[in-house]
Parts: sequence; C-alpha cells; structure tokens
Amino acid sequence: MGAKNSRARSGRRKGRPEPDFNKEDLVRYIQKSADRGMNLQRILEDFEATPVARKQIKDILNQLVKEGKLARHRGNRYEAAARKLVEGTIMLHRDGYGFVIPKEKIPGIDSDIYIPAALTDSAMNGDKVNIEITMRKPGGRAEGRVVTVEKRARTTIVGQLRYDGQTFFVAPTDEKLPSKILITNDVSEHKDKIVEVEITRFPSEGRWPAGKVVSVIGFHRLPVRC
Repeated sequence: MGAKNSRARSGRRKGRPEPDFNKEDLVRYIQKSADRGMNLQRILEDFEATPVARKQIKDILNQLVKEGKLARHRGNRYEAAARKLVEGTIMLHRDGYGFVIPKEKIPGIDSDIYIPAALTDSAMNGDKVNIEITMRKPGGRAEGRVVTVEKRARTTIVGQLRYDGQTFFVAPTDEKLPSKILITNDVSEHKDKIVEVEITRFPSEGRWPAGKVVSVIGFHRLPVRC
C-alpha cells in the first residue's frame, strides 16, 4: 500500500509543471525568515520542490553563496548576507504599506523606498526607522523592510472611544495610524467621547496596538474615521 501511494504521488508530480525559480525569489524568501536563515530541507519542503526543482534550487543556492549574497553554514543552513541598513522616516498609507524617506541620498536610488505592509514591523506613521533594501528596480526604485524602529513619532494618539461588543478601542483621527488601538483600562463611562491614549504596545504581525486612556477631551466634533 505504501509503495502504491508513493507511485501515485510520483504520478501527480509528473503532471505538475516545473516551477520557475530565480535568485531573487530565494534571497527574498531567506531574508524574510525570522532569523534571516533557513535549512536546506526546509527550503525544499516550503517550495514543494519536485526532483528537477530540487536540483535547480541547490544550483541557485550554490551560485548565491559564490556571489556573497548568502552564507552557507554547517548542516546545509543558508543565511542572508548582512547588508548596510538605511536610516529614514517611514510614511504609512491607510492600507498598511509605506515609503521610507532616506536620511541621506543612496547611490542608484532616486525615489523613496517602498515597504510592503507585511514588512513594516512595529513602525507607525512618522517613525524613524532602520530598513534593509531587499530589491532594486529599474528607474532608481527600491523595496525594503523595516529592521528596527529607532525613534517613535508619537507615544500618544487622539481618537474616539468605541465599543465593538467585546472590547473598547480608540479609532484614531489620523487615518495613517492603525484603525484601532485596544484599550486596557476601564473607561466604559466615556464611550463615544474623544480621548487621548498613551500607547503601551505598538503594532506587530497579527496584533493590534494597545494603550490606556490618559485624558478625556469630550464630545468634540473631530474628523474621526468611520
């Protein structure tokens, strides 16, 4: 039965088109791992590599090591080479992605650096950040990821206190900030009022920022998002 299942899986693989890998795909994949490193077996499993693709991936990894873009360690572990970090200010869009304005001009890059929403880390609009450039594109454009937040643009925000049936949260007046700040102290009597919140936890993947109400402004007619 085991051999039959094995042949069936092999037959299905033969019917699949071979994936088209390139150097940039593998470098970006390894860079996005938690510690910028990945074991060869894990790489092959994550890419669901067929026998042909396995050889292709191994060949590309060897090329990247020779080019100095990856380092190979014991146990067939590959790690992205360290890169110089770029300091700048991040400006976020309401949809989560952003652009970093470099503190100093970078040779070969003529525009602000695009940061995908998934790679903004805990940064909020206006923060001073250190980023790593992950891709250079034609026309002097580039993409990157936030590595560290060096200085916060704000530690408090203003918005309307709301209740969603389970949790109190504040909807900031600034649309470039996360759409909700979870509230940790008891402020139920101030529902729907405009309040000031001290941020105690900044955003991270899968988690809203949190904070505590430190002052109540009142029922001012401020432009609060819906």
